[in-house]
Amino acid sequence: MVNKYIEQLNIETLKEHFEIRVQLHKDLKNMLEPKNVKQDYTDFLNLALGISDRYGNFSANEHGLGELILAHNTNESIIKLVGKLRLAEDPKQIPDFIYDANLPYLKISVGSEIALMLQPNLFWVANIRTLWTDFLVSQNYNLKNTNEQLKLYRQATREDSALEYKYWRSEYTKMTNKIGALVDEAYPISHSLQIDTNKYKYIWFDCLANAMYENFSI
Repeated sequence: MVNKYIEQLNIETLKEHFEIRVQLHKDLKNMLEPKNVKQDYTDFLNLALGISDRYGNFSANEHGLGELILAHNTNESIIKLVGKLRLAEDPKQIPDFIYDANLPYLKISVGSEIALMLQPNLFWVANIRTLWTDFLVSQNYNLKNTNEQLKLYRQATREDSALEYKYWRSEYTKMTNKIGALVDEAYPISHSLQIDTNKYKYIWFDCLANAMYENFSI
């Protein structure tokens, strides 16, 4: 049985979101092939940072971070981080790689979304929308408790990058259980849409999290 929150989501919107993200995942991977690399990786970075298409990186696009990241970092330094995210094999590596790179404006939300778009079977986005959804599942779909928990997180980490890093280093990998629970609950929808939840598990989760946040967060 699908829970009442998932049941209220617009299936066509979910399908469209999912299909666009999967195609952009393929485009980004293709752009990194040696034979396709353009000078300075400009096309890749514009997409990976949500500049040329917001679906390339919602976290960057929503807060206008893509242009700031390019203005305050060299393409080479960003691509160096991208290379690590592209070859990473363990979710524990993601927060460390991102914060060790120490790139202005490119923190956990934008960096983890790049990781997702390169390896959607291994990594997921760590932003307010996915965190809220993680809290929602943890709180057994109690919206009041979920919103209060998110408020406490925001208060604790506001303008404190060290604390934010400490939080995500501890909590990023712990999200897998709640992600799995939500993906399992949404199985009737993914099955009807013929979505490969093994190959694209975390893109699908991100679509669900985005839709639930848009519909039910306060």
